[in-house]
This record gives sequence, C-alpha cells and structure tokens, in this order.
Amino acid sequence: MPRDKQSSPIYISSESEPEDPKIVSPALPTIRLPSVLPQNIAATAPCRNLDLSTGRDLYLSPEDIATFTEGKWFNDMAMEFGLSQSLRRHQLSEASLPGLWILSTFFHSKFRKKGYPAVARWTRHWDVFAQDLIVIPVHKAYHWIIVIVCNPGACLNPKDSNSGIALQAQIVSMDSLGGDQHMARDSVQTWLRQVAEAEGKLPAMHWQPPISRSVNVPQQPNFHDCGPFSIHNLSRFLMHHQQIVSGSIVTGSQEWNRVWKPQLAVHMRATLRQQIRLRSRSNTHFVSFGKTSV
Repeated sequence: MPRDKQSSPIYISSESEPEDPKIVSPALPTIRLPSVLPQNIAATAPCRNLDLSTGRDLYLSPEDIATFTEGKWFNDMAMEFGLSQSLRRHQLSEASLPGLWILSTFFHSKFRKKGYPAVARWTRHWDVFAQDLIVIPVHKAYHWIIVIVCNPGACLNPKDSNSGIALQAQIVSMDSLGGDQHMARDSVQTWLRQVAEAEGKLPAMHWQPPISRSVNVPQQPNFHDCGPFSIHNLSRFLMHHQQIVSGSIVTGSQEWNRVWKPQLAVHMRATLRQQIRLRSRSNTHFVSFGKTSV
C-alpha cells in the first residue's frame, strides 16, 4: 500500500517521512525486531525515520503485521522487512556482492512526485556509480515491482564492443503480474543521469545510456501477492544476477525454473511470518497474524 558498515557492505538508504497517526497512537504497541546484521532496515516510531547508519531497529505496528496475513497487500513496512530478509540471506551467501545498495520504499514515489531535488540528499553519503547493483522497490496503484540498476558505473564509460551485454549498465524491472514497466525504468534512468549531472560527472565523461528491459519472473496467481512475490524474485535475482543479466535464460526452460524456483514464490509470505515470529520472541508483545498467532 502507498504510502555504516563492513568491508563488503550492503546499504539501505532513506529519509524521514511525515508522522503516521496510526503509528504514534500509544494504544497501538509496536513489535521491536532486534538488529542482527548491519543491513537490517532501521525505523523509529513515530516518524519512521529510516537511517541505517544509526543502527536502530525495525519496528512493525499491528497494522504492519496484519498485512502479512493471507489475502492482504503488503504495506511499505512489510516490504521493508521483506527486503531486509532477502538481503540477509544474500549477505550470508558465498556470492554476496561488495557493492549493493537498496533504496527505501519511499524513494521512487518521492522522486516521481517531486523530482530530483526531493531525493538529492539520499545519495550524498555514497557513490551511486561505484555500486554493483542498486535495488529500487516501486509502488503504484496497489502494486509492488522491483527495479534494479546493474553496473551503473558503465554509464560513464564508452561502450566496450568486446565486453558483451553483461558488462554494460542495465536497468531491469521485475513485475509478478507481467507488466513491462518501462515508465518505472525510464524514471530510474532519468534519476541516474541527474545524479551524474549534479555530481559534475557530465559532460566531462561520456554518458552511455543503460540497456532497459523487463525480466520474466514467476507470476502471482492473484492480485494481492505482489509484495511476497517481489521479495522472492529479488532473492532469486541476487542469487543468480550474473546469469540473469546476461540474458541467456529462456523463459519456461529447465534452467529458468532452476534459477527462479517459481514453486517457492507462493510460500514467501509464510516464510516472512515465520521470520517475524522467530525474531520477536525476545519481545513481550504478542504477535498475531489474523487467525495465526505466536
């Protein structure tokens, strides 16, 4: 619904949002999920000021927790928690990336509505063009998708004709309802170039536009599972990003099924509920998911 670090860091960047009256109400206790790894998303009630560098924890309100119930749309905090778990698994894997930055669920909507000046501060402490991947969750009309910028530094260098597609900058979108989402990719490309201009990298360096394309991913069987399917698809992308970016996988093939594991996507919501149960046992609050409780 709308609305630093290690030698190989994974960052999540965001800024303050207006107070949410549902969160500030003292009658609504929050669930505190202790930080375990540095990439866990941090938030504070009441303003949900997301700032990883502070090392604060993620707080889920009863409304946030309710969105993990079957048949519910994920709100922004449910997506933030899902992102944190996807990245946690990635960091623990043998193929973790040295430069992976995840922008918050508020980033794209703020850029789309107010333009680059509204989000310029979000990149002041990190080098956009030094990253391997930049993950941007996008919400529009009750639907979540994921947009990923791959190898953004290649936008500032002339194309190497012998490098192949995998070494070029790419902007890819993953939509579990099968949409092309070219407008979301176009807006991310606009942001990327505006960052380069604001930082004085242009016209001193040659701008090589990134390849823009959608990626065929497991499809949700309904209209409310875009959140958990997006988290599943992101997890699989991070695990197999080089092969996916190369464009060598044929949709529906045995290799596509091995890479994307579509049969597991329907279980992501339950997996995230279980993660909340496990990580909230040190708290005194009672965690409830509709008819299912902890």
